[in-house]
Amino acid sequence: MRYSIPPLRLILNTNCNGQCNYCHNEGCGSMEEMENMPKDIIVECAHIAERIMIPCLTLTGGEPTLRKDLADIINEIRNICVNTNINLTSNGYNLHNFCDLIISPIDSLNLSITSFDKSVASHFQSVDPEQALQSFYKFPARHKNINVVIVEENYLEISEIIDFCISKSISLDLMFDIKEFKSENKKIQHHIFNKIESLGDLSIILGSTPIITYRINENSRINLKHPFLSSLTTRGICNNCSIKLNCFEKICAVRVYPNSVVSPCLNQKIISDKGDLNERICYMYSQILSDFSLLSFMNR
Repeated sequence: MRYSIPPLRLILNTNCNGQCNYCHNEGCGSMEEMENMPKDIIVECAHIAERIMIPCLTLTGGEPTLRKDLADIINEIRNICVNTNINLTSNGYNLHNFCDLIISPIDSLNLSITSFDKSVASHFQSVDPEQALQSFYKFPARHKNINVVIVEENYLEISEIIDFCISKSISLDLMFDIKEFKSENKKIQHHIFNKIESLGDLSIILGSTPIITYRINENSRINLKHPFLSSLTTRGICNNCSIKLNCFEKICAVRVYPNSVVSPCLNQKIISDKGDLNERICYMYSQILSDFSLLSFMNR
């Protein structure tokens, strides 16, 4: 088993070009549409992440490529984050506009895509999957990863996507729709599990988000996130949460929202809005790391 410190995730904006009915929009549903995180907040978060040794800073939204200053943001925080990895999560919408503007490669690019089939993808995102993949290949990042949420419309395509990623040595994160997860929906689950099982040599990693994983090579994996695995883990910081028993999304990241509120959960049942930004972020990680330090000790 392996445990990891959750990334610090910056919600750069709340607007998006997609209409994915499974999307949690990083918990921004109640926020004013098109709200952007001020650049000075982004820079401050980068300094905090580097200072307190958070391994990963993830830029997301909304859809972050809708920000015209995205390249400037990446280039500036790249100079700040020497020991902290910088990741970008995008559906690929405007990704092509920034490929030639990034001075130094980021550490990881996560492409969130529903389908490689244009007719299926059009129901969820205003993105041509072929163009998104071309931009994905071109974008300067040391590691490339594809994210796919498994839904009724795309589950028959998952085997093809898995084979594609294995052939290209591209990491793939698969996840079920946690908002509408129903244990009685066995058809989709059986189809996916049969494919995953056929890969062989599977393992379970109980990180910040528990996953079933298949190793393609040293740098690439096929990962399956399942709500049941998440429900098996407990976090001390969740003890007083009123919905913890029905929460399938445990602490997978600490999120900073455009209004500087800090929360480790999508439901925002746990928030930190007192003190300055440094105090809010440090408080959340101190609570989370107390859990992980105990787990790591038990795993020795």
